[in-house]
Amino acid sequence: MQHDEEISVADYFFKCYKKRITMPKQPLFLIKVAENSHHLPTEFCLLDGVPDSVRKSAGMREALMQTRVRPD
Repeated sequence: MQHDEEISVADYFFKCYKKRITMPKQPLFLIKVAENSHHLPTEFCLLDGVPDSVRKSAGMREALMQTRVRPD
């Protein structure tokens, strides 16, 4: 696939990952990494988190404070 080729998100995910989008009218997550933006279908995303037992440890609390993204 060439960079200047314009295709739908559904076609892109099928061509690249062999994943079919089953809900074509779903919203997309906009993910920004540095100067790049990526759109991900919500059905391919999973919620993830840190368990309380790990979060409450002293080292992890400090790490989470340093990596937390603030709204501003």
